[in-house]
Amino acid sequence: MIEFLRNDELTLLNPGLIHLELRRIAQVAKRLGLSYAPCLLGFEGHGGNRTPTIRGIIVYKHTVDLLEEAHLEFESQAVENEYKEKQRAIYGRWKRLIVGTMTKKRLEREYAND
Repeated sequence: MIEFLRNDELTLLNPGLIHLELRRIAQVAKRLGLSYAPCLLGFEGHGGNRTPTIRGIIVYKHTVDLLEEAHLEFESQAVENEYKEKQRAIYGRWKRLIVGTMTKKRLEREYAND
């Protein structure tokens, strides 16, 4: 029985389907070529507008293990790529600072007598 004012749409899923609410899970399912559907959980009101709340995806139960393993691998790669990107940005900023300082000192040396 569905309780009043409680979001129990997930209990209305067809047998054999399961809701997965993991970060970037739809990208993983798409890469694997698995059939999935975005999960609409309700609507939120923002300034008089009603916008849909979509969280996670709906997949078949027999694909859950494969999808979770692939998601774990995908997330570890994503974290590693984010770390590399941050390191590249940090080194770029340091390089810009050092080159700017060296340019400033060179210009001060060249035009100090003028």
